[in-house]
Amino acid sequence: MPQEDVFPIELLEYRVQASIREHFGGRSPSISEMAKISDDELLKLPGVGPSTIRKIRLLIQGGVQFFSATTELSDAELLQEHERQLTRLSELRDEFKRREAEFKRRLRAIRLELRVRGLSPK
Repeated sequence: MPQEDVFPIELLEYRVQASIREHFGGRSPSISEMAKISDDELLKLPGVGPSTIRKIRLLIQGGVQFFSATTELSDAELLQEHERQLTRLSELRDEFKRREAEFKRRLRAIRLELRVRGLSPK
């Protein structure tokens, strides 16, 4: 996506669109103009938080293809993709819980050993 192209502002929430347009004097900015805005500046705009900044940065880097790719799917394909993503999310949550439990077991063992040695954890 060439940097002179208009930033795909319509892929953001309406409130964020309005904030960005206001920041640019009522017009939609180019991709290069959006790329020049720091995260700190973006956070000052109404409706913009960390997740919106991540989406903006993705769009700047050409991520618009990802967002538009789903519009090309049939209803059945879109439902299948939705199910795939939900399944993957569930798998990741389960993996996280297993890893968290393992780390907690290790921490308990370390704390016990520290107590046995008369040391205090920081």
